[in-house]
Amino acid sequence: MKKYRILVSDAVDQEGLQNLMKIDEFDVVDGSKWDREKLLQEIKGFHGLVVRSSTQVDQALLEQASAMRVVCRAGTGVDNIDVTYAKQKNIVVMNTPGTNAQAAAELTLGLMLTMVRDIPNAISSLKNGQWDRKKWVGSELHQKTLGIIGLGNIGQRVGMMAHAFGMKVVCFDPYQKQTHATPFSMEMVDVDVLWMRSDFITLHATLTDQTRNLICEKTIQKMKKGVYIINCARAELLNTKDVLQGLESGQVAGLALDVLDQEPPPENHPFLHHPHVWVTPHIGASTKEAQSNVMGQTLFQLQSFFLSNNVLHAL
Repeated sequence: MKKYRILVSDAVDQEGLQNLMKIDEFDVVDGSKWDREKLLQEIKGFHGLVVRSSTQVDQALLEQASAMRVVCRAGTGVDNIDVTYAKQKNIVVMNTPGTNAQAAAELTLGLMLTMVRDIPNAISSLKNGQWDRKKWVGSELHQKTLGIIGLGNIGQRVGMMAHAFGMKVVCFDPYQKQTHATPFSMEMVDVDVLWMRSDFITLHATLTDQTRNLICEKTIQKMKKGVYIINCARAELLNTKDVLQGLESGQVAGLALDVLDQEPPPENHPFLHHPHVWVTPHIGASTKEAQSNVMGQTLFQLQSFFLSNNVLHAL
C-alpha cells in the first residue's frame, strides 16, 4: 500500500523518475508540466516535493503544502527555496551536493576555451562561407594563472583540470584550509592577492551577504587588465553594470556566464549582445551523467528519510 505521495514538479532524468515510481511505499506524480496555479491547488496532498531550479518553493507554495514533510532539491543550489520559512513549517529541505559537480566543472573549462579561442564565432564564420584563419588568432591557457573563488566540489575539480592544462592555480575560500588545495597543486591566497595575480577568475561560491556583488567596480579595479571572468555559480555574485563598464574599458577582456539575473533573459539583456560576452542557458548540470547521478541520490535520500527516518544533506 502506498504511504507517501511524492510530487516531482520539474523535469528530471526519466530513468531516475521511473525508478522512483517503482518504490512500493511511494505514490509518485510527475507534475513537471503543471503551471503555477495547478501546483498551488494540488500541493496540499503531497508529503514530499522534488524540484530542480525552476519551481519557486516560496512562502505562498509552502503555505498550501499542509502535508509536506520534505523538499528535495535535485541538485545543489537552493536559491529557489525559502529554506527559512520551510524550517518554520517543520519541513526538511535537503539537496544532493556533488552529484553534478563534474558537469559544472567541465562546462567552466569549456567556457574558458571558448573565450580565448572564440570557438563559436570561428565555426559560424566558416559555415557562412568564410575562410579567414588569420582572424582567429587566440590565446592559450597554458602557463596562465587561474583564480578560483570557492573551493567546494566544483572548484576543486576545476582546479584539477586547469592544472592538467598547465595553468597555475590560486584559490580563495574562507571556509577551507590550505590542505584542501595542496593535493591539487593549488595555492590558497588572500582574495586581494587572487585579484592581482589571476589571468582568469572563476566563481564557484555560494550566494551570501558577503559574496553578493563580489565582482564589482572596486574588485575589478584590483584585477589584471585584460582579465577573463567565468561565472557558472550564481548571477548575483557579479554586478552587471560594473562588469559592463569593465568590458567597455578593456579592464575585463571577456566574460562567460551560465547564469543570468533574469532567466530566461529579456531580448535586450546587455550580456546577450555584447561581443566579448559568451552566455549559455544555465546548462551547468545538463549532462546525462549528472542528471542520472542527481536522481539516483534523490531516490536514496527520499527512501532514507521516509523509510528509515534518516535525514541526509539537510540545510
